[in-house]
Amino acid sequence: MLVAQGIGLLRASDQPLQGETTHYYTLFSFAGDPPVFPDDPQDDTRHNRAAAMALSPYDFGGLLYSLLPAIYHRYDAEKGQLRRFLDLPGAELDRLYNHVRVSLELIDPLARRRASAAAAGTVDRLADGPQASPGQPAQ
Repeated sequence: MLVAQGIGLLRASDQPLQGETTHYYTLFSFAGDPPVFPDDPQDDTRHNRAAAMALSPYDFGGLLYSLLPAIYHRYDAEKGQLRRFLDLPGAELDRLYNHVRVSLELIDPLARRRASAAAAGTVDRLADGPQASPGQPAQ
């Protein structure tokens, strides 16, 4: 999928991205109008590649703030400095949680589908998962 094309681009935006998904990008140089891409076998595009993982927001900063005693909320209501301060470690916890979820999915690729099905209250009938017998709980 083409994200951006042009001469002299300094940045490009790829929106919207699905969280907890790794996206791969390659930069292709060209010349002329219409664009002509070099067909040189010595031109190795490996150095023009990048990968980035989009993060999902979980608002751990808000969770940390909600765990504080009410007196802190009362004195923080005017300027919100404490809330903004807790957003810093909260953002790092969000990042860590995203990486843990992706790492767990490497171990069990169907874990996200199982969790979604369990949260929705549906019966999980995945081909590789163990099936529960009548009278036995599912694993």
